[in-house]
Order: sequence, then C-alpha cells, then structure tokens
Amino acid sequence: MISHIKPILLALSIMGGLDILVCYEYYVLGNQSISDEGAFIESITAITFLFTSVSLIFQSVYKSRLELLSTLFFATTCSLLFIRESNLDRMDIPYFIQFFSDGIGRAALFCSLYLILISLAVIRYKAYKASVLLSYLKSPVTQLTLIGCAFIVAGSLLEEFKLEFLEEVFEMNGSLIIFLSAMIHHKEPIYKEPTTGSQCLVS
Repeated sequence: MISHIKPILLALSIMGGLDILVCYEYYVLGNQSISDEGAFIESITAITFLFTSVSLIFQSVYKSRLELLSTLFFATTCSLLFIRESNLDRMDIPYFIQFFSDGIGRAALFCSLYLILISLAVIRYKAYKASVLLSYLKSPVTQLTLIGCAFIVAGSLLEEFKLEFLEEVFEMNGSLIIFLSAMIHHKEPIYKEPTTGSQCLVS
C-alpha cells in the first residue's frame, strides 16, 4: 500500500474535510437534519457507491479469468450498498425496480449473483485454495476494501445505539475508502496470477 501513498493521502484529506464540514454543521450550527434519511451525508454515501460500482463495471471489460470474477464481485457488492443507501423503494419508479431494490426481491437478486460468481470462481479457477485466498489478502485493493467495510459495520453498530449522525459519518467514510480501493484497482489486481515458472493455481 506504500506505493499508493499519494492517492491515499488525497483521499484521507477529502474524507477529513467532509468530516469537519458535517461535524461543524451538526454540532456547531445545530443542523441535525444533515444526518436524516436521504439528506446530505447519506446522499454522498449513495453517490460514492454508485460511482464505485460503475467504475468497477467498466474496469471489468479489461479483466479476464479470476480477476474478472473478482472485479464483478466487488462491483456487485458496491451496487448492493448503493441500493441500500439510496432508498429506491421509496421513489416513484417502476414496480419491478422497487421489487429488486428491497426485501425479498433484493435478497434473491444479489444472492443469485453472488452464487453464480462464487461458483464460477471455485469450480473453474479453484478459488478455495489457500494460496489464492492469500493472494487476495495481500492485495491493497482487498485491504482497503476491508477497512472500508469495517467502517460500515461500525456505522451499523452505532445505529443500534441511536447514534444516527455518527452512523452516517462512519458509513460515508467507509464508502470513500472503498471508492479509493476501486481507483487503485485500475493499476493493482485483486488477484495476481502466478508468475511463469511457479506452480499454476488455475486451469
């Protein structure tokens, strides 16, 4: 991750600036509506996930084999997070879109997508092997994504304690970190293919 220190510092600066802005609005100016459903913070989170998902879908065009499946898995997860944050089920949109954006419809859609991607990775490319999993964990893309997910999980825990503002801030930060990982993915793979002369892990 050291080789990407400049984009990481830039992302942290943006994230810190947004944190200062929303905290000033909430605590100093008393604008508590900033953390409401569909308000400023949640809108940033949703838009960030949308841009991340679209970016990854475009990147997948240039990927192949297990790296393609990994990128599509990443894009699917960001799409799910976008739908979760955007409250599409409350908008005046066609019913079939509403159906797949909430409840059973959303669960069925994304479970099917995950099942297809994971099955292909395991059956076709033996992604269950420890060496493959280790390659995933060594990737800065994976590492940053896991950090971003940790922020989102922390936000969900804060919601249980009725700390809605902190919940939204943590989720916004998580979305920005995940967006950073997607940008780094332009140059860094999620899974690095074995080099010539090493034991082949995928057929």
